[in-house]
Amino acid sequence: MAVGEGDAFSLPATLMTIVLLWSFLQWTAPWWLPELFRRYPESEQRWRGFDRALTLVPFLLIFFAGVDLLKAALTTDQTYSFLNQPEQVIWFAMIFCFAFSSAMLEHFFFKWSLFDEGGDEDDSALRSSALRWQGLLWPLLLFGFLSSDLFAVYSAPLPHDPSSVIDYGTALFPALAGFALAGWVFLSAQSSQRQLRGESDSPHLTIAGIIALIPILAAAGVMPMGGEWQNFSESVVLGNESMFALATSLFILILAWPNFLNLLTRVHEKRGQAKGRRFLGLTRIFGHTLLFTWASGVLLLEPLPNIAGWHSAMWLSFTLTLPLALAGLLGALLPLAGLDDRPRAEAWGFLFAITLTLQFLTIREPLTATLVPGLAVSMMALPLLATHPEKRPDLPLTRRGIESAVLIALSVLALYFFREMMQGSESGYLLGWVTVVAVSITSILFLRLPDQSNSAIDEEE
Repeated sequence: MAVGEGDAFSLPATLMTIVLLWSFLQWTAPWWLPELFRRYPESEQRWRGFDRALTLVPFLLIFFAGVDLLKAALTTDQTYSFLNQPEQVIWFAMIFCFAFSSAMLEHFFFKWSLFDEGGDEDDSALRSSALRWQGLLWPLLLFGFLSSDLFAVYSAPLPHDPSSVIDYGTALFPALAGFALAGWVFLSAQSSQRQLRGESDSPHLTIAGIIALIPILAAAGVMPMGGEWQNFSESVVLGNESMFALATSLFILILAWPNFLNLLTRVHEKRGQAKGRRFLGLTRIFGHTLLFTWASGVLLLEPLPNIAGWHSAMWLSFTLTLPLALAGLLGALLPLAGLDDRPRAEAWGFLFAITLTLQFLTIREPLTATLVPGLAVSMMALPLLATHPEKRPDLPLTRRGIESAVLIALSVLALYFFREMMQGSESGYLLGWVTVVAVSITSILFLRLPDQSNSAIDEEE
């Protein structure tokens, strides 16, 4: 997303570029705005108004951009480039609905403030979390779903293409995704605070994520743009599946990440802190994630027609995995900045950085989405697998072996199904995601089983 590539001033592109810059204020406001409030308490109303404006301003800017685009569409002003790009302009509906829903939800339901601390719920922490997610999602939405020349304006009318007719009915899917994504932001903030307090999580966040993700997949085309699953590999090579790849990578952000945090909290509540060898659990998290992520790329890239064999697939997967690994290792240092509230703060920072980086790397290189299956199964299995190499007297070796064998077997099976997808199997795509969900459900079931050695330990004590 940029100001536009035309030779005339583009009001919509300019306004959305301002939104992009404003997102930086949203992301950083929880650090500097409360400090200004404490230093200048006499200007309380001004600071509270600015706090509200952090969400309202993007909506107003997007609204005026939409009015200008609607005027151009009604008058068929051919100086606007978007009139000849009907397949891309529908994503503006998601941008508009996300901005509108965020402003409305904040005004009527989630009246949090950065300056209200204490009470049953820490409104300041909730507001901080919501603003940071919004500050992250705006660049993702603008860069990922809108091309840089979509809202370009030219001084002379462009040649009219009669076949370029905007189907406003298809915009219903992105619109629904925008509404659900706005709700997901506020539910994610609530879920994060519940987990930090050790409370059970609600399914509403997962439901909102599914409602946001499925319309995006539907609008992008659940079936490949090549028309047939048998031609999926060829369609990937031709670059037709960039939106499909971005929608797939959103699975990690919208669904896998919240469920990973939920599993991490449940494992800590059930098994507590290790008696020793915690570094082995952390090493397993790092190594298992990078190994399965790299293996996922190898298995899914090898069937592509432009890949010369296993060696080429291994090298290409390595080049795609390396930026994620570097981002993850930097994220593992986040506890040094005071972000150490999670049970495994280093693992939280490691996977958090990977989750955020993955989206933007996929925008730059759609083949990065081939790493998603391996990363997904790792996030669903690692909270439990990390406890196995640690010193835990109440966790029998047999129990550890069974859990590791089942979870790793299911993870490998998921990668096998996705490889079948790359080779033209429609059922492979569906079975792959079913198996990813099965890894998460299996981890929860293992946690619900009683530890056989607990009673014996209690009797000895």
